[in-house]
Amino acid sequence: MRSLAALVGLIGLAFGGVANAACEAPFTMDDMLMGLTEVEDHLRNGKDADAGTAAKDMDGKLACMDAPLARMIAARLYRAIGAGTFSSGDTARGMSWLITANEIEPGFVYGLDEISEDHPVRFAFMDASDQSGGDRETVEGDFVDGLVYLDAKKVSSPSARPGRVHLLQHVAEDGTVRGWLIEGAAFPEELIAAPAVAEVDPEEKGKKPKEKAAKEPKEPKEKPAKEPKESSDKEPKAAKEPKTKKTKAPKVKTSEDGTYYSTPQWPAERVILVAGGSAIIAGSVAMYAMSAVSRGKFNDATTLSDVSDYKKTTNGLAVGSAAVGALGVGTLGFGVLFFIVDGQPVTGFQVRF
Repeated sequence: MRSLAALVGLIGLAFGGVANAACEAPFTMDDMLMGLTEVEDHLRNGKDADAGTAAKDMDGKLACMDAPLARMIAARLYRAIGAGTFSSGDTARGMSWLITANEIEPGFVYGLDEISEDHPVRFAFMDASDQSGGDRETVEGDFVDGLVYLDAKKVSSPSARPGRVHLLQHVAEDGTVRGWLIEGAAFPEELIAAPAVAEVDPEEKGKKPKEKAAKEPKEPKEKPAKEPKESSDKEPKAAKEPKTKKTKAPKVKTSEDGTYYSTPQWPAERVILVAGGSAIIAGSVAMYAMSAVSRGKFNDATTLSDVSDYKKTTNGLAVGSAAVGALGVGTLGFGVLFFIVDGQPVTGFQVRF
């Protein structure tokens, strides 16, 4: 916990304060950590009413944070606010926080050292897991200049899942932080940039568009009919003799001692083995690249089904890439070391004694 406090403290030092007019004072990282531990302690000791009071206090101040919320603590913070709010009787607001927390960290399970085995929050969080995910709602337009974070994750377009609460933060170029708690995709208007308007030359205003004169249709020209050519009795051409392919004789070289020797040509089988092995290796590299892309989607997955699917895809592509690569190396190696003469493999490297 001390290392976490130090990390979020350093994040707070990097930004220039909060700019929300509704905030009486900035909600610092230290304030957030103190409120988080307070809610967790009350839940652990069965003090649901006190947990609810502390959770609602953070709910009202979270938009006044003076620095972007760290992603590594976002799910834990959301769970604490949701659990405390739900325990105090505000089940709708509490469930909204729990759903968003589950989307940030899918697969989390409460331990017995956090809440009791029969605590209502434990079953509410299971229901929240079933309600997480779904399509996003997108607002038309782009964000204003600066960095925008939705639930502690940097985003580039105004899009969010409906029916749950989100922490939205904007960091201006001077480091000033603004925050909002929004429901679904209810992005504030001041965060959406105005659409660009094309400038019109004042001299062009008021001018009527020029009317184009209608062109008279041209009369179609009659093409003179071609006279049929008279057929002439020509003698048929003699059939050409089929060409025979010339076989290239092997190149003959002479060594320094006057010994003549020839350079053997690569047979077609060897060319096929070398080219095929190279193509198979290229396919193996492509599969490995696809597994890396799938691994990135696995890391960014927000639902259990996506985590399971991307895990299977990533492992399958990685194992397949290794198998295909081994086949390609074997094929290429066989093509380089051997070639086929009269149906039998012969070593491609011969040593003369």
